[in-house]
Amino acid sequence: MYTLNLLTDLLGADFNKLNQNSMETKALFRQMRVAYIAGIIYIVNSIPVVYDLIFHRLDLSMHVLTSVIHTISCIFFLRGFYLIGKFYKNWLLAVSALVMAILLPAINILDLIKLYYFSLGEFLIFLLMSI
Repeated sequence: MYTLNLLTDLLGADFNKLNQNSMETKALFRQMRVAYIAGIIYIVNSIPVVYDLIFHRLDLSMHVLTSVIHTISCIFFLRGFYLIGKFYKNWLLAVSALVMAILLPAINILDLIKLYYFSLGEFLIFLLMSI
């Protein structure tokens, strides 16, 4: 510790601030594990979601279940991108992840409400997401 304090004094840095950044990084990594797991669930769950979008062959209970899993995992997955953007002060990444975390679940909720019928609201939200 004495050597580290000497080095930080020589370099003009504050050891306490460096240690605080290390603790913030560890907290971010813990939160990113949740986002990583949610991303895996999101990707695996995309298989039945896309199948249902193309063929409309899932029964109602499976459709609702996959939509709920898709929505929850999407929020936690995109939260990881928001946290990375916030940590590195990349506001474009943070804001776009936040917008996507709102719009993608909104599409799923609209889909659950109307069940299998095209709506203008879903199309407009999809366009916003694409932009």
